[in-house]
Amino acid sequence: MQLSTRSPTLTRRLRASRSRWWGARARNVLARKGQLAALLAPVFLGLATAFLVIPAGARKMLAHTHAAEQVDDTISLLRAETRARLDLAAADSMLALQRQRRRDAEAEERGSRDRETSHGADSLGRLVVALDALIARAANAPLLESYRAIAESPALRGNPRIGALLDSLSDVDRERDEFGTGAAVDPVFVALTTRANVLGREIVAAANEARAGLRRAQLAASRSRATSRDTMIELPDTIALALARDTARALLAEVVRATAQARRLNETARSLASAERAANRIAPVSAILIGSVVLALVLAFGLLLVREARSPRIADLGEAELAADAHALGVVGRTISQSHVRRRADRERPSSLDPEQDAYRLLAWHASAHVPPRSRVVVVGDEPVVAGTVAANLAAVLANEARSVLLLDIDFLSNPVARALSIRRAVAGMVDILGNRRQWSEAVIAVTVGRGNSMDCIPAGIRPRAVGPSEGEALRAEIQRASRRYDMTVVNAPLELAGRVLSGEDAVICARRTSTKVSTLVRSAERLRLGGSQILCVALWERKKPTTNRNVDDGTVPPGASTHRHSQVA
Repeated sequence: MQLSTRSPTLTRRLRASRSRWWGARARNVLARKGQLAALLAPVFLGLATAFLVIPAGARKMLAHTHAAEQVDDTISLLRAETRARLDLAAADSMLALQRQRRRDAEAEERGSRDRETSHGADSLGRLVVALDALIARAANAPLLESYRAIAESPALRGNPRIGALLDSLSDVDRERDEFGTGAAVDPVFVALTTRANVLGREIVAAANEARAGLRRAQLAASRSRATSRDTMIELPDTIALALARDTARALLAEVVRATAQARRLNETARSLASAERAANRIAPVSAILIGSVVLALVLAFGLLLVREARSPRIADLGEAELAADAHALGVVGRTISQSHVRRRADRERPSSLDPEQDAYRLLAWHASAHVPPRSRVVVVGDEPVVAGTVAANLAAVLANEARSVLLLDIDFLSNPVARALSIRRAVAGMVDILGNRRQWSEAVIAVTVGRGNSMDCIPAGIRPRAVGPSEGEALRAEIQRASRRYDMTVVNAPLELAGRVLSGEDAVICARRTSTKVSTLVRSAERLRLGGSQILCVALWERKKPTTNRNVDDGTVPPGASTHRHSQVA
């Protein structure tokens, strides 16, 4: 049978929301506490053993491979460094003292020479400054008084040329005075004024020459003082002291390097010793156990999560609807305690039947709305006990609605309906009808489902070999013949047999949360659709696998089951 390629598309739809998909996988892992505990125990033992054994082995290995490092003594090096520092300080102080003495002697010699030349240089400077002021005055005010002040200055006093020019200037001034103040336009007066100006300019020129001579003399004095300053006196040589200082400095540097190297070696030895002590130290047993538990939980959860991601299982109704492309109903499996039931009819009802549960009622109403009268509803599932329990409860709800209902079980390998209803194995079943050892009327069992209501049930019986093609056709004919006498026939069948014998019938797929694989549900739905069946809904079992009564094989007849023959069976 060729299946469709809907599974990859379904996987992409399921993984459309990665956070929701991974959350569903994590919930599935946490819901399977038995598998988590089964994987947690060996992982915890392995981790605890490793944490306790490996450090001990490492301690022995380190004890044999790493010898204790010898710590070098640095006291002698420190003493040598102290002596070298003292020698260097002594050499530096001697050299500094000798150089200070030399600088003092040089300063004293220069001071004596400067005092000899400073007097002459200072007098020349004063003469130059005074002469500069007089020449500037004559340039700003070219009057006879300005010229006369230049001629009478100390720098030009005693110069014969200046004396002659000053006498001539006095004569010209005296002749001008004879004309009075009203002879400003007289030619002779003008000539005398011009002659006075000429004499004044000659005096200024002589003053400039004298100023230049004074400056040359001042420069020569400065040069002679510099020459006397450059002349050094003979002082003691400091080369020997400098060599001693350099030798002490080199010895100190060598001692410092040796001390630093010894300290590095000591630090390395201490680090190795600390590493050995840390390797030899074992954590407290409580810490090891707690760490082992935490790591074991993480590893076990991670392994189961990877396994769940590779082969995801149904986590909720949404995934069931996407996988089967049909409506899904959540069935909360519960067992009715007979001690808390007051009515006799309810006490006679098998404990696995719960027709008052809303999920079974919705399932029955959905089947009644979509299935025509005197038809069959096939219940399949990957877990036979779940499928048999759901089929029995579906038939019980329909029987409580005053309908004639037949519950058939053709799962010959598991016989789940008999286990769910606690029917003993010695009762005749479909195996006997198929082998022509019993008639329908002899195999029907009436099971009480409520006050005055019952349903007919034919268990499967035990058949070690599979149903062949010819037997399948005979089984199909028998089921069709028996269903004509009932308003509704509920057939519990394995998937393979339902596809061959009951193809085209309306079907209900049973799945169990955190147990049924998504791929299994997809294949079941597609196989039923390829056989022409219409999927009414998916019944998702929300709890753990239902438990069955142990009195199936002890030969007793369970409460609520009787072997009287139903009036509608021929």
